[in-house]
Amino acid sequence: MIKNCWGILNFLSIGVLGMLLSGCGRTGFEYDASTDPHPEGFCTSDRQCDNGIFCDGEERCVSGRCVSGQIPACEDNVSCTMDTCNEFLKSCFNVPDDTLCPAGYICDPVRGCIEGCSDYETYCWDGKDNDCDGKTDCDDSDCYYDPDCGCVPTEQPERTCWDGRDNDCDWLWDCEDPDCSGDPNCGCVPTEWPERTCWDGKDNDCDWLWDCEDPDCSGDPNCGC
Repeated sequence: MIKNCWGILNFLSIGVLGMLLSGCGRTGFEYDASTDPHPEGFCTSDRQCDNGIFCDGEERCVSGRCVSGQIPACEDNVSCTMDTCNEFLKSCFNVPDDTLCPAGYICDPVRGCIEGCSDYETYCWDGKDNDCDGKTDCDDSDCYYDPDCGCVPTEQPERTCWDGRDNDCDWLWDCEDPDCSGDPNCGCVPTEWPERTCWDGKDNDCDWLWDCEDPDCSGDPNCGC
């Protein structure tokens, strides 16, 4: 939808530069033929009328006079694309530009502004394919452990912090879950060595063993000493 003009490339000959006039159509390789003047005067063939510019259409000789050609139809009627005629490549381009869409939307070159894609299925009940993988809500493996999809906890609290699943069905996955705050995969920083706090659900010494699972806690009353 948006028209654009690019600057002249350095290798244009001086002769060609002399042909180019000021304005969007004549300052580069992309033109808007509706603003370009066309050759006028007596002619006997189309070749005599050709100004060598693709983007303002093919000029023709009609009744001894040069007439304007029909400019290439580059307009795609998609509001978020940059529509340009590239003189060097002699072709139209319709380039998506996400900045022309509202926040949270991206530009699809066919459908226009659409909701953007998440890295995973963000919500498992909204009827939308949030991660654009062709699967919606509970049909998406990302929702396998979601309570809305019949999640059955396999760990309580979360211990496996790298599998992309909500193992304790609290709607928090892996390192997003506070249960994983002590996991090396989540940037664990040891606060004790060896483990001494054996009841807080954290791997305080970052050895992948939590509380009573850690042999360091074998003598702790909370672990049935």
